[in-house]
Amino acid sequence: MRKIKVVISFLLFVIASQGVIAQPEIIDSLKTRVAQTTGNERVETLLQLSDAYSGFAFNDCVAAGMDAIELAEKLENINLQAKALNSVGINYLFEGDL
Repeated sequence: MRKIKVVISFLLFVIASQGVIAQPEIIDSLKTRVAQTTGNERVETLLQLSDAYSGFAFNDCVAAGMDAIELAEKLENINLQAKALNSVGINYLFEGDL
């Protein structure tokens, strides 16, 4: 039984570490994509970037979210604006800053 617990713990650690290792590559890719896109697609990409930063780079996460909010307001896209506000709000909640 102990051996099974050790194996499961090891597997969970390996799976979790894969996400952390891949994170910088995803962030770099999203940053490049933000520079190349415009309009609603750019807002969606900023939201993806914000999600990629969540959990380890709070300031960058909120900055990308705020950029998404501003752009969605300029585009007058209420759905994306709500999505961006929700994203920033959730990140503040997880940070413990209500």
